[in-house]
Amino acid sequence: EARYEERMSQLQASRKNRRANVGEKATPKATPKASQVLSENQQIQERQRRLLVLMAAASFVQHSKELIEAYQPIGRKFCANLNTLSLQLRSGSNGA
Repeated sequence: EARYEERMSQLQASRKNRRANVGEKATPKATPKASQVLSENQQIQERQRRLLVLMAAASFVQHSKELIEAYQPIGRKFCANLNTLSLQLRSGSNGA
């Protein structure tokens, strides 16, 4: 039990010393780690931004494809009507 209490007091003293050291000055080792973490966070954010852009583009393409498929019959009918009208105008009969 005495050993346990002694060890606990050593750990507490060690923690206090570390806190004091951190409070007084940042160690040179801490700065690269912090900048590395910041850099990694920026890379992650950039990847997330790119992924969102790709997802938006994919959604736009899918929506466009659906619209094209939906309006294709109307477009075909319109083209057929234009062709018929063009033939009528060339032949001189306007359907009247």
